[in-house]
Amino acid sequence: MASAAELERLYREGVAAIRAGDRATGRQKLMQVIRQDEFHEQAWLWLSAVVETDEERIICLENVLTINPANEAARRGLEKLGASPPSPDTPDREVAARQDSAAPAHASPRAVDAELHARLAGVPPSEVPAEQPADQGDEAWRAALLEAEGVTSEATLVPSAEPRPRRTLLDLFTVWADMLILNVYGEFQDEIRYGGFGHVVVNILGAGFLQVAGLALFLLILSTVPSPPFLRSVASVFGTPGGASVEPGSASDLIKALIAGGLVQIETSGTGGVAEMERFFASLPVGTIGIFLAGYTLLALPALFVGLLYQALITNMVSVWLMNGKGDSIQTMHALTIALVVARIVEFFVMLFLPFVPIFTALIILAALQVYQFVVAAVALGAVHRFGLFASMGALILSAGVANFVAGLFMMAFSFLISFAASASF
Repeated sequence: MASAAELERLYREGVAAIRAGDRATGRQKLMQVIRQDEFHEQAWLWLSAVVETDEERIICLENVLTINPANEAARRGLEKLGASPPSPDTPDREVAARQDSAAPAHASPRAVDAELHARLAGVPPSEVPAEQPADQGDEAWRAALLEAEGVTSEATLVPSAEPRPRRTLLDLFTVWADMLILNVYGEFQDEIRYGGFGHVVVNILGAGFLQVAGLALFLLILSTVPSPPFLRSVASVFGTPGGASVEPGSASDLIKALIAGGLVQIETSGTGGVAEMERFFASLPVGTIGIFLAGYTLLALPALFVGLLYQALITNMVSVWLMNGKGDSIQTMHALTIALVVARIVEFFVMLFLPFVPIFTALIILAALQVYQFVVAAVALGAVHRFGLFASMGALILSAGVANFVAGLFMMAFSFLISFAASASF
């Protein structure tokens, strides 16, 4: 026997699935609830909105009125179906039999329907065909019940029964942790339903902060650790004029190598310019943090927000129009920003050991990180639009191509307008 908390969780998940348009999952969850608690009034009422036949609906609504004779929604539903409400003195054994017939032991939606039809007909379930005839009056009944309740969709059939859950920052951090392991525990489903646009903004700010912190950490290690392998490999790749090699003992030696190789053009007089460059690099970590934070806040974060919004719009259009996805633009943006912040979390820890590997190894690691971000984004997008993993990957690749094509057209048009304006001014 499940605990009261477990039953409440199943009930909430069932209602949330119905509101999201997943009637099969909602029915399955609610059937689990009423098997454990046959007097759960709201579970019976919500179940009446997602069963398949009039017989099933009548059973559900009669049980609602048996539990609570004052429930007007159930009473009006029965009237629309042409059934009479149960008498207040209905024998307990008849009610129990009716409840038992509406809550069979199987969880599969088709098995539920087949067994219920069998019990109503008084025959063994094995004699009932697997495919039941379609109920032609189903949508008409549903529309009539919703009209009687003054609501516009079955998702609001019981408007006061299920308040919208509040998602806190702690819930968002839990989703980050779960998405690090590709949504193994399914935390992302509730987040995309109830997280809201505020969590999208938090994702972008979090990704920006982690990127700044990772870069600052990388520069700090380079400037303090004697002769790290990353600097050695950079110096050996760039070299110096005439093929002479430089063994950097610190980051300042790398600067000398780059200046000597002509890769950094600096006006120097004697050794004063190099000494000045050394002093500059010695103070680089602190200065970089301040400058980068200010620049990222003023320029990069707004640009990142606009870019992600544009990417989300294109991805959502491709997912919905071409692949019959079920999400919306905000949910799609939520998926992409969570993938971004998860990648930045991993990147922050990668920056701890990146200075201690050669530059080519570092590039391979960073490329692998991009692949990881792509996979996380595909998992998140699949949860939003109910895709499989490979379909999500295809949607991301296709939307990236469309986004680049549209951006290219825009840039060409913008360049043409600038050229036309410049030629017209002369």
